[in-house]
Amino acid sequence: MTERAEVHVREWLLGAEMGELREPPAEVAAHLHECVACSSELRRVLAGYRLLDEGLGRLTRRHAGRWRWAPLPLLAAAAAAAFLLAQHPERPPLRPSPLLAQLMFPDEPVVTPAPGQQAVVMQRNDMTVIWLTNFRGKP
Repeated sequence: MTERAEVHVREWLLGAEMGELREPPAEVAAHLHECVACSSELRRVLAGYRLLDEGLGRLTRRHAGRWRWAPLPLLAAAAAAAFLLAQHPERPPLRPSPLLAQLMFPDEPVVTPAPGQQAVVMQRNDMTVIWLTNFRGKP
């Protein structure tokens, strides 16, 4: 097999999933049968998966009892939030603070929404996304 094909097989070994490693395609299987270095690499990758599986199994067994109680704090927080929101149903909507906006965003604004609209601006290195929504108060 050519050096280029061997590089292809090694890249396949590193990118293949567990089921694919156990039953490789015919051309890869033929190369693994002939090439000692690549078959050794396959055994190394499978051993790594086996160690990872064993470690995760031990971790799961060790923390199995703890996970059963994990939803309780979330349930308690949701109940507290529902209780607090039910106590103050007539709260006025929050108004944006120009001072807070100036402290958070010292640059010039990317967009100024029209009255009755809200804007969400997401900026990345080479892209700016602006999402305008119509804001409606209580009916």
